Amino acid sequence: MPPLPRMDTPPTDWMPYQNRQIDMLLDLWAVTLIKHNDAPPFANHKDMYAAIDVTLLGDVPWKSFMMCYNGIKPQDNIPLWMTTKYDVWCRDPLELVGNMLTNSNFDGEIKFLPYHDYTTDNKWYWKNLMSGDWAWKQADLIAQNLKTHGSTFVPLIIGSNKTIVSVATGHMEYHLLYLSIGNIFNICNIGPYIADYPEQVMLSGVMQCLADPKDLDGGQPCLHQHEEHTELLVDQLTYTYKQLWFEYGIIGNLIPFTNYFIHADIHELLSSDLLHQIIKGTFKDHLVDWVEEYLTITHSAHHAAEIMDDIDRRYVNY
Repeated sequence: MPPLPRMDTPPTDWMPYQNRQIDMLLDLWAVTLIKHNDAPPFANHKDMYAAIDVTLLGDVPWKSFMMCYNGIKPQDNIPLWMTTKYDVWCRDPLELVGNMLTNSNFDGEIKFLPYHDYTTDNKWYWKNLMSGDWAWKQADLIAQNLKTHGSTFVPLIIGSNKTIVSVATGHMEYHLLYLSIGNIFNICNIGPYIADYPEQVMLSGVMQCLADPKDLDGGQPCLHQHEEHTELLVDQLTYTYKQLWFEYGIIGNLIPFTNYFIHADIHELLSSDLLHQIIKGTFKDHLVDWVEEYLTITHSAHHAAEIMDDIDRRYVNY
């Protein structure tokens, strides 16, 4: 029998990442860097712990509140999410961005203006966020307002992901939201939002593009999804939610959060999360589900659940 999950461990227990393992990993890392005449950022576990101990955590406190759905519910078969209460933990994003902007580690590594970068053979080279067309367009919008002259565009890069406590048998889901800055100074706006397909649907309220579904790779031009187009269909035309869904793939009663930002359009900001989609698609959605289905067919549902519990405990401990 595998050992039971560790319970009530002290906050100083970093199992399974003990000192010997940290030193071994750092040694292995050092070996890979010898050919580059380089070295890891830490010499050993004591060096790493010392760096962690002097790291400033910032003074932005965590806040929590509870939220639940308060819209219209169907009379029968009410979905569970409509009656569930959710705990939300967060820190003030404006204060977090303020801490980033005052971080001296960014000194000398900030682009205050959009720019174009070129290779030695005069080809346009895209690397940083401020080198793309989108940053130029946002700067042009800022320039149109006399009150914002002399300001710098600061895009906020946001990402979200659903995380389950345990891949095998966990039931607790956490929906994490990440935030970083693409540039620095005094005007902030929403920048690229990294999400996989289900989260893209949830964020945009759009299920499909406006291209011909029978000819997605065709050369015919198609209408791009745009906030103004969606708002026109939802607010000004007499379409029902059913018509919006079947004819345009739009979830009519879902309002993207970017609608409350002056220069933000969720349809322009969504960026695919390829790494997460590959890992989730290969490991979780296929391998784990396939193993669970195989165990159920081979050993019955009850015994399969016991085996999955054993796998889960091994995963937690090792």
